[in-house]
Amino acid sequence: MRDPMPFLLARLAEDDVVINDLVDQVQTLPLRKPPAPEVALVIFGRSDPSAAADQFVVLDDEHSKAFRARFEPRRLELDIECRRRIAHEHHEVDDGSCATCPVEYPCLTLRYLTVVYADHPAYDPEWHGADPEADDARATARERLDWIDEDRSIAELLGHDVPDDEIAAQLALSLTRVRRARADLYRLGGVVPETPEEVIARCIVECGDREAMIERLKTWPYTFGTQAPSVAEGGTTGSWDDVEDALFDGLLSRDEFDEIRAAVVFPPAAPPAAARQRPPVPRATPGRASP
Repeated sequence: MRDPMPFLLARLAEDDVVINDLVDQVQTLPLRKPPAPEVALVIFGRSDPSAAADQFVVLDDEHSKAFRARFEPRRLELDIECRRRIAHEHHEVDDGSCATCPVEYPCLTLRYLTVVYADHPAYDPEWHGADPEADDARATARERLDWIDEDRSIAELLGHDVPDDEIAAQLALSLTRVRRARADLYRLGGVVPETPEEVIARCIVECGDREAMIERLKTWPYTFGTQAPSVAEGGTTGSWDDVEDALFDGLLSRDEFDEIRAAVVFPPAAPPAAARQRPPVPRATPGRASP
């Protein structure tokens, strides 16, 4: 794969030139409305200074005001500088990896910064390298990881005897969310343990080494849920359910799941509910009423 850094820095430099030229040409125009249907909306000023003044109109409405507030030249300059700094943070280091992400260079962060220039002749489509399914998986993993991180933040504050309402205010969470976490933490002994769900989600969100993730999951000390004899009795879940859920949610491929499953030692299968031994039914003793 070609190095996207030179391409990206060159495009950002071109954007700088365009913005600086725009700032030099900005003019204050009187508000006017031309005869319909030829209505032109000028955001910053004349794009063609040689044109007649009455060809340019600024519509003083809420939409144009909001647009100008968000995309005025100074803000665009800051946006370009931010993207440039992000790019430099993700440069290549001696071992061929990204300086920030624990993955091979170029990382997804750097490659995604180039997508806005996809219509440029020098753009390499391989830099994008993403698909809708991968984006959905990353969003799902991010949501789960945020929940786990929130639980840890709640646990830390609970450990300092912070009241529930103050925790909710500090973390911008609902009081119901905090109370639910408190109940779960009580069951877990006050700590949030690392789980296969977290290992998988963190690998996806942080663009980690998937092979290392698979090897770790192959040796995980799994627990296994039990199936209830009836719906009313309810069953139990185990850490192996995290792996199955990851497959169903698209966070693991079928090949990855099969590789993990082949290395796991499962407990003997429980007998079907109908075949399980039932407790003896007490028989009536002659002369006594049945209990």
